[in-house]
Amino acid sequence: MTQATYTKHYETPAYQSGNWKKPESMRNLVSMVLLMVFTLGIYFLYWVYKTTEYANRDRSEPHSSPVVQLLLVMFIPYYELYWFYKTSKKLTHIGEPVEVFNDNSIVTLLLAIFGLDFLGAVVLQDQINKIEAVSSGAGIGTTGEAVCKHCHAVFPNDAQSCPKCGAPYKKPFTKTVGFAILMGALGILLLAGLVIGLFVFAFTADEGEGWDWDEITSGEEAQYDASNIDELIGASDSKYGEVIETAPGKWALVKKGVVNTDFTGIAENEYGLWYIENGYVNFNFSGTLEDGNGNSYTVEKGQVVSQKAAE
Repeated sequence: MTQATYTKHYETPAYQSGNWKKPESMRNLVSMVLLMVFTLGIYFLYWVYKTTEYANRDRSEPHSSPVVQLLLVMFIPYYELYWFYKTSKKLTHIGEPVEVFNDNSIVTLLLAIFGLDFLGAVVLQDQINKIEAVSSGAGIGTTGEAVCKHCHAVFPNDAQSCPKCGAPYKKPFTKTVGFAILMGALGILLLAGLVIGLFVFAFTADEGEGWDWDEITSGEEAQYDASNIDELIGASDSKYGEVIETAPGKWALVKKGVVNTDFTGIAENEYGLWYIENGYVNFNFSGTLEDGNGNSYTVEKGQVVSQKAAE
């Protein structure tokens, strides 16, 4: 059925009147796909609810509560497989009186099995659009409204010409089902890329906060003199740099990307005092240290927990 057909609901077919209105249950497939993608599936759940309502027009099957069906789809694993199959069967029954015989039950079931629920939704909504189009007096290929550039008449967009003034008309590719499916596929790829990107970022973010080991050289190349335990080093000391995390769980005395591997002693940062051994915090050391000035430091797992000044 490629040409416009009309029901008995109109004395003057809406297709010819120039004031055809898109039925409420007919949805723009491209907009639907974009909403599903950019709401991260929330619109898909709304669509399941509304489509269940629509499918209840099939009087040959028991009434299904849209709320219950939505909850089952949301919380029962793989229930959406049954929902797609059963809903498509109901839509087939609804379409029979207007000669729309599409049975997409197997197609939507397979799409759901492979996790392509968004594309399954496009297929079912296209089935609804065809039923609504023919029921409203338009052709089966109608996907929405068209407006004549010459007389501004509104008519179904599967027409070859304006029914009021005869001006030629061609449906844009962006209004076709093929474009909607293409957008759906791209949307799924975009969403998958976003999820993968977030996953990778979550596992690499900590590594990115530290120093790149390739940029850290030994203390032999440092442009300053190494110290010993006779001196207490402050984080703001321009001579010795600061104690920073150079890798996850690894802290060192660093200045300008260089670890002072010649230093063993006590150094300070905003988190406290630390026992540094050969440039790195020794988290395995616990005990008491004394410097050459008579000061003593009690260390637990690399951190100074108390200190006593020389008398």
